[in-house]
Formats: sequence, C-alpha cells, structure tokens
Amino acid sequence: MSDDPKLELDEPGVGKLLRERREQQGLTQQDVAASLNLRVAAIEALEAERFDLLPPRTFVRGYLRAYAKLVGLAEAEVLAAFERQQPEQQSEQPRSLAAERAARGSWLKWPVLLIALLLIGYVAYRSYYRDVALEPAATRSEAQPAVAAEVPASDEPALGEPQPAAASGDEFADEPPVWSEAATAAEPEQAAEEPDFASEEAEVVGDAVAAAEAVAAEPAPPADQVAISIEVDDESWIEVEAADGERVYAGLVQGPRTLELSGQAPLRLVIGNAHHARLYLAGEPIPLAPHIRRDVARLTLSPAQ
Repeated sequence: MSDDPKLELDEPGVGKLLRERREQQGLTQQDVAASLNLRVAAIEALEAERFDLLPPRTFVRGYLRAYAKLVGLAEAEVLAAFERQQPEQQSEQPRSLAAERAARGSWLKWPVLLIALLLIGYVAYRSYYRDVALEPAATRSEAQPAVAAEVPASDEPALGEPQPAAASGDEFADEPPVWSEAATAAEPEQAAEEPDFASEEAEVVGDAVAAAEAVAAEPAPPADQVAISIEVDDESWIEVEAADGERVYAGLVQGPRTLELSGQAPLRLVIGNAHHARLYLAGEPIPLAPHIRRDVARLTLSPAQ
C-alpha cells in the first residue's frame, strides 16, 4: 500500500477500468468490437474516454454496460465511474415522427384562408363589373324608340324650305315608320355583343376552388410506411432510423412502456438490453433473439417482412 493518501483517493476512469480488464483476459479491441457488434473506433473512444466521438449519452451507457458484462465487471461500478466523469447536464428530449409532422403541417391553414379571401373578392368584383356593363345597354334600348318617335311630331317646316303639298292621311297609312325597323334590328345586335359574364365567372370560380382544394389537401402518406410497436419492461436504449435518414426515435426508455412509431421503410433499429424488449410489426411479433449480440439487437424492418 502506498504511503501517499492522495494516490489512494484517486479513482481510475471508466476507460482505464475496461482496458485493464480486457488486457487481463487477453482480448484485443478487435475482439471486443466483434463481440459487441460495434466498430473498433467506438471501442477505442470508450477506452480513451473520448465520449464526444460517440453517439448520444443513452447509447454510451448501453455500450458501457455491454462492455462491462463482456469482461466480467459489475455494470453498476462501470456506470458509476462514467457518471462521475461525465455528469448529466440536461436530459434528452427525443421527438417522435408524429410530433414533427404536426409542426410542419400547421402552416397549411394560412394558404387556404388567403385563397378563400381572394376568391370572395374576385366574385364580388366580377358581379359589380357585370352590373355596370349591362346597365347602359338596357337604358339605350328603352330610350331609342321614344327619341325616334318624336322626330315626325313637328308639323312646321324649317326656314328656307318649300312648303310641301298637302296630302291626305290615307296616302301614308300603310307605310311603317322607318325608325321602328332600325330600332328593332339594333336590339338583337346589342344583345349579341353583350359578353357572357355568367359562364366566364363560373369557369374562373371553378378553377379557384380547384386550386384551393389542391393546396388544402393533406399529402397522401407514402405507400412504404412501416408502423411498429416496442414493449419495454426494463431500461432499454432504442434508436429507430427511417430509410430517408430521418431519426424516428432515439432515447433511453424506462419500462414498463410501449412505443408506437412509424417511418419510411426500411426501418433500421438498435435496441439495447434487448432481452427486456418485444417488437411488433403491424401487430405481428418479430423475434429479436436471432438479431441479439451481447444483449444489443440490430435489425432492419420492411413492410414485406
């Protein structure tokens, strides 16, 4: 025993504990990596205590537990050494895929509202323009016969014109007035020239409604979506990643608890402490035992599985 009390109080780091026990058992870093189904770089980072090069804290805890079990160290002792070196500053708050989609879809209501307001304003403008355009045509068609009828009402000749010879009223009785034919012929022409505002307005309104429905419609879910359930009856670290690279879930789960997750197939799963977890795909159980290496299950799921 050393006479220096300071040396007795010094406690070895978690990386040193694991490395010394591995060397005592004659194992290499490659042997440990193959047994735990991890990369050699991850084992090197654990032993060098470079936790900044590793995944989130929950996965580091899982790696340490699996490493300690492999080399015969007490898991509680290894985790306690890790907590002393790396005290937790802030708990992680993983977000599910459903919450992210709800946040992205909240903006859809604003374009729909704007299109509806523009549609109402356009209909009101077209209705007003149609009334103003039709009103002068109707006034002219009603006033024209009255003006023409007043022309022959004057019996006095203009100054300087010769006095016409007197004629009997029967001589012109059967002749229709000239102005009536002109007025009658003008009315169909004016009616033919009037634009068909009703049909044009209906066509424009129909296009606007179709555009509004296209914007408001929710995008159809991809056909290759996969829905899974994970039941945990003890502590387990879980990571689920979709085919497009989006992280569906990542965090430490305290059982008993059931996770309901979905994402684009195929889904890549990592489940730590896998003997205390059960996996279901579309309600059907998926055995984890064939995929477990040192209590860590790694597998890929697709709809056809």
